[in-house]
Amino acid sequence: MPNFPVRNNPCEKIKVQRTDTEFNNKITDLEGKTNLKKETGYIQKWGGDYVYKDNAGSTNNANTLSLPSVETNTYIKGFIHTHVNNYKFLDDQGYETDKNGIKMFSPADIAYFMDLVKNAKETGQPLNDVYGIMVSNLGNYQIRFTGNEYQIKTFTDAQKEAHRKPFEDFMTRNGIKMQQI
Repeated sequence: MPNFPVRNNPCEKIKVQRTDTEFNNKITDLEGKTNLKKETGYIQKWGGDYVYKDNAGSTNNANTLSLPSVETNTYIKGFIHTHVNNYKFLDDQGYETDKNGIKMFSPADIAYFMDLVKNAKETGQPLNDVYGIMVSNLGNYQIRFTGNEYQIKTFTDAQKEAHRKPFEDFMTRNGIKMQQI
């Protein structure tokens, strides 16, 4: 890991964040929701407030959580969301089928995170305070931006779509059945 000053050290920022009771309450709440059949989560505003989000789409093939548009909601500092546990469902022919929850950040999660970083730059907020967290039954994972303003990468819809197929291929190679993400 690069030698960052403590105030910019992502590990130190995470340690400080983990001492916040409200933050820990949100994580605990979401850890208790990984058995749901849809994703849920929170956004955190730059002022510190958290807002619960459960406007998720869920099909037998995919789970999505709609978070506020970054472009028009410049108050978002970070997000915490679940990726659901594996479960069984009856398919269209009445056969029991496995639905496997993805236990890593999706391309859509990364694109949203990078949009938050871009937004932080444009609104004068510290880039390294932006975060994304994925909560699952296999563990909780956090991403932080450690680059500079010239390393911010955002994605067009076409670029986001281009990441979809390699992601699906990776998941399939690793034994996760997927029809659509």
